[in-house]
Amino acid sequence: MGDFNVIAKVEEKLGGTPYRLEKSFDFLNFMEDTGVQDAGFVGNIYTWCNNRGAPDTIWKRLDRMLYNSEWFVLFNRTTVTHLAISGSDHAPLLIQFTNTEKVFTKYFKFLNAWTDHPQFLEVMGKIWSFECQGNPMWILHQKLKRTGSLLSTWSKDTYGDIFEVPKRLEQEINNLELALQNNNSPSIRASLSKKKVEYVFYLKTQANILRQKSRVRWLVDGDTNTSYFHKTITDKRRRIGINKIMDEDHEWVEGNEKVAEAGVKYFKGIFSHIPEYNDFQDLECINTTITNEINRDLIELPTEEEIRNNLMTMDSDSAPRHDGFTAKLFQTCWEW
Repeated sequence: MGDFNVIAKVEEKLGGTPYRLEKSFDFLNFMEDTGVQDAGFVGNIYTWCNNRGAPDTIWKRLDRMLYNSEWFVLFNRTTVTHLAISGSDHAPLLIQFTNTEKVFTKYFKFLNAWTDHPQFLEVMGKIWSFECQGNPMWILHQKLKRTGSLLSTWSKDTYGDIFEVPKRLEQEINNLELALQNNNSPSIRASLSKKKVEYVFYLKTQANILRQKSRVRWLVDGDTNTSYFHKTITDKRRRIGINKIMDEDHEWVEGNEKVAEAGVKYFKGIFSHIPEYNDFQDLECINTTITNEINRDLIELPTEEEIRNNLMTMDSDSAPRHDGFTAKLFQTCWEW
């Protein structure tokens, strides 16, 4: 933490000549090589000013805090506040770091890696075959709800801890390799081959899960940069976390309960607002451009083939629906 004397992107400079991003390449490469990331900040973006009069005033963000994933595990509630510049050309940084052990509700999310398991379709067939009464949408809702619950149980029983099992398998492989050096028997070789296949399967599954969680789409198949995925997930969690928030009185509040209370109060105020009456008579002068034929095509129910074609062209790695399912589930099980 401190003055790095360089900015990371063009938005971190105001005034002066246009900034050339190549000046930051050494700094950005340093961050990539060491596996650190910016901790973010609260307050004014700029932490340095040359204190010259207009039009020669230049503002930059030269001061920041960098940390790695290990730091985030220890102190996942790290906040950096840019205080006012006073008595110096640099703003002081107020850094607060704690770790919250509070357990939040974890909602179901479909993992696309499940579809690679040889028993997946068989398991889905047993889950989906139960009888349910009601209209078609209600039946679909109930079956998806049941699918999420039973798939979670199946995953725990089948995969176990996806990050601990590879460590155990690696140790077992090492032990079998030592045993093979002392006794080159067919049984030991067979056991070693089986463990290696299982180990590779878990590594691939682990990489696919991390890729999905990180939502990194530009890496090609075969890339298993798990450290990069971890870093991306950590940065995502940091960005979506709300450590402090400004309430309606323009006061900063901190803590999970106070932040949640301020958020609920804000949205209640929005959704309980009584809208004013709008008179749309003036819009009647606009000529109608939708013909009856076009309108009939718009309101016509799509065919099963149209639904299938749209579904199959969806990005299977895109954000899941509100129920946690991705397009991968439907694409895999459509023909079944």
